[in-house]
Amino acid sequence: MAGSRSHKVSTIFHRVQGLLTAEGLEWKDRPLWYDVMEKFPPKTPPKFNRPLPPDTVKTIVYPEDLIRAKYFERFVKSDFTKLKSHIGWKTLPQMFIEEYVKHQREGATVDEIFDEVEAKLNQDRTRYKRYIHKPNRSTPRQGTVTETETEST
Repeated sequence: MAGSRSHKVSTIFHRVQGLLTAEGLEWKDRPLWYDVMEKFPPKTPPKFNRPLPPDTVKTIVYPEDLIRAKYFERFVKSDFTKLKSHIGWKTLPQMFIEEYVKHQREGATVDEIFDEVEAKLNQDRTRYKRYIHKPNRSTPRQGTVTETETEST
């Protein structure tokens, strides 16, 4: 037999309310949201066939996002993200973006600042792997990877 289609008949609130009145669910076992929804019901009932609101989600773009996109376009992702890391621990992209913001100045191109920041961080023994793009490739992500020099000669 197919699954229940009771969500098309009424809302979850009315189904829980029916279970409470028929004593199919004890009052002490009611969901946490039940009391809130009873005191403050929504303006329009949350039914499955309700049309979507006309609001659109606004795109939020921070200046660091553009730097980060350029970073991942140029360099290979070489470090791992640790979800349970120490406070104050920074990833290579975070360090790069912070240095990039410090080196920003009027009249300098993005590539110049990238090269300066890469040279500075390479002096601090941070190793970056660059993408080397082959002219025959159609997408910029395909190519061989080499390590950049860490010491300038």
